[in-house]
Amino acid sequence: MQEATEKHLDAAVLLDDTPEVAMDAAQMPWSITALLSAAVRHAPVHGGVTVGARGSHHRVEVSVSDTGIGMSAA
Repeated sequence: MQEATEKHLDAAVLLDDTPEVAMDAAQMPWSITALLSAAVRHAPVHGGVTVGARGSHHRVEVSVSDTGIGMSAA
């Protein structure tokens, strides 16, 4: 992602031992790309983006976070 390079973002990937799971092979890459794009867009210059995955009992939870200001409380 060019924007991530231009912002000099740090990237981290945190993976726990994840089980093999069935998924929608077309939808999953789109979903991860959308989450990463939003994280990069909202991270400040010299900020960071972290992608994580952890699993248990045939389920995997994927997370994407950034060092931006976050969402305001409703």
